[in-house]
Amino acid sequence: MKNLAGFVSFIRDHRLEAVARESMRVARGMDIPLLRFFEHIPDDVLLVQSMKSISDFATSLEDGTYISRQMENLQKWEDDKLDGISKDSIQPTDLVMIYAAQKKAYYRFLPQY
Repeated sequence: MKNLAGFVSFIRDHRLEAVARESMRVARGMDIPLLRFFEHIPDDVLLVQSMKSISDFATSLEDGTYISRQMENLQKWEDDKLDGISKDSIQPTDLVMIYAAQKKAYYRFLPQY
């Protein structure tokens, strides 16, 4: 299956930890103010969370819940109910940069797919 769902399934099933590590490495190389909130968290904890996030993304594409999950997250942000972070501390540019870091990490693994 050569499509987005197939690619993220491949990532989840074969390269999950590698993509999570690459995503963390890329994000650290960018000056993303939001990530300063997480500097005190040990790398192994961040790695586990990153792997869970990537796996959840793949599953949501496979089971068709991606849009509804994103809408739930947006509602949490609008209601200021994000775990451990205030809505006012998130700048739109932070979110764009985090998204870019994650996509850069994914693209590294396209040739393997």
